[in-house]
Amino acid sequence: MNSKEISTLISQGRAYNSSSFLLRVMKSSDVVRYFGEKTTQNKKTRAVSYIVSKKIFKTAITRNKAKRRLRNAFMQACSVIGDNFKGWNMAFSAKKDVNSVEFSDLLNEMKATLVKVV
Repeated sequence: MNSKEISTLISQGRAYNSSSFLLRVMKSSDVVRYFGEKTTQNKKTRAVSYIVSKKIFKTAITRNKAKRRLRNAFMQACSVIGDNFKGWNMAFSAKKDVNSVEFSDLLNEMKATLVKVV
């Protein structure tokens, strides 16, 4: 996704809150409608972005760790509950607790949040 699509997703997408992250989702068709046919996304693919603020995590090492943890939790959750997210754009915004919480707890939060989306 490009920066315009991400900003549209953040401003107009539906939000799902968790203690470790905030998930914003929007159907790809809604993004195509907003931008016309110039969007890079296909309706059959999913686009996932991981946003980690420099205000929350000062060093690049901790920002990258937060992105890796969110990415791994998303992939494992999709393998467990099924990948029913074709045609969706998603943006995960990390919170302070994402690096300090146990990975199993993060995975359970991810599963619970993704079940709400579907």
